[in-house]
Amino acid sequence: MDIKKLKIANKDSHLITLKNNNIELQLLDIGATVYSLKTKNRNGKFENIVLQYVFSIALTIIIS
Repeated sequence: MDIKKLKIANKDSHLITLKNNNIELQLLDIGATVYSLKTKNRNGKFENIVLQYVFSIALTIIIS
C-alpha cells in the first residue's frame, strides 16, 4: 500500500495505491473515487481499464 498527498481544487487529498502481482487499484479519498484499475492484458502488460473521461466529469461534480 502506498499513499501520496496531492491537491485537487486547492484541497488536500490522498492517492491510495493497492497492488499485487495481477492488479493495481488507485483510489482518491474523495468519496473513495476509483482513479485507476490496472489489470494484465493477454500479453502480461498492465493496462488501465477505468475510463478517465467519466472520472474527470465525476470529479468536477464532487468538487463543485
